[in-house]
Amino acid sequence: MVQIRDHSIIEATCPFCKEPTNLHEESDQASDYFSHLEILLKDLLSQHFYEMFGRKLVKTVDLLYVQLMSKIAESSHIPPPF
Repeated sequence: MVQIRDHSIIEATCPFCKEPTNLHEESDQASDYFSHLEILLKDLLSQHFYEMFGRKLVKTVDLLYVQLMSKIAESSHIPPPF
């Protein structure tokens, strides 16, 4: 619960092996990882922490989308849509 409350959701990796390591770089991998993590945490966390996780997850997905769009725009020389 401390991990969810005090850290960025991108840092929510396995406490034993610290994987996956490149969530901020691989949006597809991050999406897959967090969708599985959300399913696992739903029954493990209190409603308060599960909702906090959900809010942080939405913010992270938005950030990853913006980063992805910026990379696409840079590689195709098209201005980003924001």
